Amino acid sequence: MLANEGVQLNMRKAKYDMIFKPIKLNNYTLKNRIVLAPMSTLLVQIDGSISDRMVAYYGERARGGASMLITETFHVDDEASRFAPVQPSLYHNRFIPGANILADEIKKEGAVAIAQIGHAGRQTEYWVNNYQPVAPTRIVGGLTDHCHELTIEEIEKLINAFVDCAYRADIAGFNGVEIHGGNGYLINEFLSPLTNKRKDEYGKNKELFLKRIILEVKEKVSKHFIIGVRIGFSDFLEGGLEPEDAINICTRLPLATIDYIHVCGGVVETDDYRIQPIYQKRAIHRMISKN
Repeated sequence: MLANEGVQLNMRKAKYDMIFKPIKLNNYTLKNRIVLAPMSTLLVQIDGSISDRMVAYYGERARGGASMLITETFHVDDEASRFAPVQPSLYHNRFIPGANILADEIKKEGAVAIAQIGHAGRQTEYWVNNYQPVAPTRIVGGLTDHCHELTIEEIEKLINAFVDCAYRADIAGFNGVEIHGGNGYLINEFLSPLTNKRKDEYGKNKELFLKRIILEVKEKVSKHFIIGVRIGFSDFLEGGLEPEDAINICTRLPLATIDYIHVCGGVVETDDYRIQPIYQKRAIHRMISKN
C-alpha cells in the first residue's frame, strides 16, 4: 500500500468511526449505531404466529452485528389492523410464546430487540381482514372513501389495543416497541390534514391519538422498556403532512416519555418515497426547511 493510499483509508475510517461507537438508549447500551429498520418478510405463519423461518431470518441479521433490530409490524387487533394477509400478531396472549422465541434469538446475539406495532388504517382491503378498513375520517371520493369512520368509542378501543400489544411484547421479552406512526397507516392518518378532517378533539389536536398511546403504553410496561415512535415527516402528497407539520407535532408529543424517534416518509400513493427504488435520486428524505 502506498503512503497516500494509507492516509486516504484512515480518513475514510475516521469519517465512519462514530457509527461503531456505543450509544445509550434508556437503560441499554447499544454496541454501535447500526440499526435494522423494519420491513415485511412474509415469513410468519398464516395465523400470525412466529415461524422458525422468521426466527432464523432475524437471527442472521442479529449475527451481522447491528446493535438494535426493529421487527416488521405486529398488528394490534383481530379486526381491521392487518395491512397484509401474512403479518405477525400480538393481539392475544397465545402469540406471546412465539414472540418470546423471536426476541430471545435477537438478544442472544447482543442486539436490542424492538417490536414494531401498528394498525393499517386505510391502507388495507376488506379481503385482508374480513373487516372494512377504518380511518379517522371517511372522505367520500377521497383516499378514505372505502373506510369506516372511527367513533370515539372505537378510538378508545384501539388505544387499548396498542397498549395491550406493547404489554405483550414486554412480557415476551422484547426490550421495547416502536409505535408505527408513519407511512400512511392509521396513526399517520390522524396526523395528516389530508386524512383527518374530524371536528372533535382528535381532529383539533391531530397528535392526540398518538400521544395517548405513548402515555398509556408507558403506564403499562416495565420501567426500562424502550418506547420508540416512527413518524412520517411528509406524505409527499398535495395537502398532506409536510416537514414543518411533523416538527410541530413532535414538539407536542411527550418527549420525556419517548426514547427515540424514527423518521420516515411517503404513503401508499407515493411508494417511491416510502420504499425507495434504485432509480430515485440520492438523499430524497433529506429535509430542507422552508425557513
